[in-house]
Amino acid sequence: MDSLQISSDIKNSHARETRLVLQSFCQLIPASTVMGFFFFVAPKCESAFFTFLASTAYWHFGISLDGVIIVLFQA
Repeated sequence: MDSLQISSDIKNSHARETRLVLQSFCQLIPASTVMGFFFFVAPKCESAFFTFLASTAYWHFGISLDGVIIVLFQA
């Protein structure tokens, strides 16, 4: 291998690692909002059934958004 090939491999590796770190931070946003909803908003709801429906919907939205983030960063 020549030095240009090694330099190119290092740059590609660095770009992949940078994208992975950015993906991790982007995945932190939906996870944090779901946890915030569960700990701060859901306990204030009066109806147990509404709490169940809202938390289930919010959980599914957060999980699907997490999947979208993974697909976007791996594409």
